[in-house]
Amino acid sequence: MRFGDKVIVRDGSELDGCIGVVYRLEENKAYVLLDKEVLWPVALLNIEPVGGLR
Repeated sequence: MRFGDKVIVRDGSELDGCIGVVYRLEENKAYVLLDKEVLWPVALLNIEPVGGLR
C-alpha cells in the first residue's frame, strides 16, 4: 500500500464499500481521501486495493 493507491473501505461503517485514494500512511493506519475534503482513517487491515486502477 502506498500514497495514491485506489482502495475500497471494508471497515463495517456506513462508508464500507466506498472507493477512495490513500492520502497518508501511518504505522497501522491509512487516511483515505473519499471526497474533496473527506479523509477517513482506516486500519490497514480494513482496506483492499482496487485491481488495475491507480
